[in-house]
Amino acid sequence: MLASILSSVVSILWTEPGAGTNGGLWAEAPDFLMRLFATGFVSWLCSNQKRAQAALQLARDELEQRVQDRTRELAASEAKLKEAERLAKIGYWDRDLVADRITWSPQTYEIFDLSPRDGGLRQAELQERIHPDDRQIQLQALNEALQTGRLYDVQYRIVRPDGGVRWLHVRDEIVFDPSGRPVRMFGTVQDVSERMQAESLLKENEEKLWQARAELTRVTRVTVMGELAASIAHEVNQPLVGVVTNANAAVRWLAAVPPNVGEARQAVERIARDGERASQVIKRIRALLRKGDSAKTQVNVNELIEETLALTQQELTRNQVVLQTEWAPKLPLVTADRVQLQQVLINLFVNALDALSVLETGPRLLRVRTERPEQDTVRVTVEDSGGGIAPEAIERVFEPFYTTKTQGLGMGLAISRSIVETHGGRLWATSHKTSGVAFEFTLPAENGGGG
Repeated sequence: MLASILSSVVSILWTEPGAGTNGGLWAEAPDFLMRLFATGFVSWLCSNQKRAQAALQLARDELEQRVQDRTRELAASEAKLKEAERLAKIGYWDRDLVADRITWSPQTYEIFDLSPRDGGLRQAELQERIHPDDRQIQLQALNEALQTGRLYDVQYRIVRPDGGVRWLHVRDEIVFDPSGRPVRMFGTVQDVSERMQAESLLKENEEKLWQARAELTRVTRVTVMGELAASIAHEVNQPLVGVVTNANAAVRWLAAVPPNVGEARQAVERIARDGERASQVIKRIRALLRKGDSAKTQVNVNELIEETLALTQQELTRNQVVLQTEWAPKLPLVTADRVQLQQVLINLFVNALDALSVLETGPRLLRVRTERPEQDTVRVTVEDSGGGIAPEAIERVFEPFYTTKTQGLGMGLAISRSIVETHGGRLWATSHKTSGVAFEFTLPAENGGGG
């Protein structure tokens, strides 16, 4: 605008020399204003044109940037799609049945170990590539799809150029013309070799697992039979040992001069008693196998312990064991199987005698006592002064086949605990810090007093 004003003034003064005097300049004012307006209008038009050009260029640059960004996104998406196809091993194909024209995706060529330059396989060529054992399956599925119009869905193997095998899963849609003639097939082909191999491996592992389970069942059955045999051997062995011992004693008494018929008679009576006890053990085991009920009666625990101790009197004397007993007065009766409780007591007494028999120094003491810790509970304690049991093994002695004896079966305490628990009680062991071990068990008792 400043340039326009100055140029207009110079132009007036240059063309009209007298305009600057006697008011001539004012006479030229309309012309000056006209020039000034024209110059300003042209300047405004030029300025607007430049702004419009600048805005247009900015819009063009932004549009080009968006086009470039979209092109990159499309390229990235296409690359991701191709990568997904490659990882999923899925190819696409389209077959024009009328023109016999085939279109394959790059992944399809890779699945069939072909190059795009080779072109796709015609039906006859595809049949040659299919595994001989699967050709009938493929043809049957294709014919059913062509006849019914359903989805062509089939799995078959193809033979690779190197002689290997590849499993394919083919799913095709079939297009028919108005007359019902198939004119086009298009769909997917997927390489499922890894999945089929995994399924085959899984099936093989399932068969191996089934075989392992069958073997485990057989071993378990044998183990149970072994445990049962060991249990029978352990329980019957004790009365049989008594029979043999008393038989030898009877022979010695009868061989004496003169024969000691009284002692021999007592030995024979003990033989009969041990034989009856062995018979009762067998009967209880047979009843257990038949799921029969045990013969439970009301038992006086003090009397039962005294009877059982009498069976071990000879062993106590032979091993120089001092017996100490302490009976709780008016102990309530317990409902139990008398023979089974006697088995528990004999097991505990025999274990104590075994521990005391190897004791080289110190007194050999066997303490047996009964208590009534609660109104409806009877407790029996069998304690010895032997070598004791290591703390880490104090609970393991109740496990089947675990034993601290060189000739033991490891079944006695396991059976004893099972018997006590069957009667509603509890059996446990306590190892003393100095020497010896105490086995204790409790039994539910009848209310009221006893004998």
